Amino acid sequence: MRCQKCQFDNDSGARFCANCGVAIPGNIYPGAANSVNTSLQVRCPNCGATNMQDSLFCESCGTQIGQKTASGVLSPPVSNPQFTAQTSTKKTSSAWWLLAICLLLPGGLIAWSAVKKDDPKLASRMLTVSLCITIIIFMTIISNWANF
Repeated sequence: MRCQKCQFDNDSGARFCANCGVAIPGNIYPGAANSVNTSLQVRCPNCGATNMQDSLFCESCGTQIGQKTASGVLSPPVSNPQFTAQTSTKKTSSAWWLLAICLLLPGGLIAWSAVKKDDPKLASRMLTVSLCITIIIFMTIISNWANF
């Protein structure tokens, strides 16, 4: 179907223009069957639909999946969960672990609040470890105190 805004020729089942992202009226069902090589396709990070690698917008939901450079050449897709991992490239200092272990729960809370934006899973682990150590120490103190 041809886009009314930019005149781009989209697949017949596209709900959104692959070039400008505008909704294509009349198309209800996403993802027309493509007879192209799947290695030339990119998966939408929002809805998971497959799109041509040179698409700027998802044909199913309209999410931006690629971008043009100043020279007009297509750059790689914005996000391709099939090939990229969602991991943090920023290395977290091991001093946060030391803080979480030595200062127990208060240290774990401080470490958690400092690390949670960069690596939420690591922050949760730090908080869990500090909480467990705090509970073990307090249980030991209480059991020894009860023996007096």
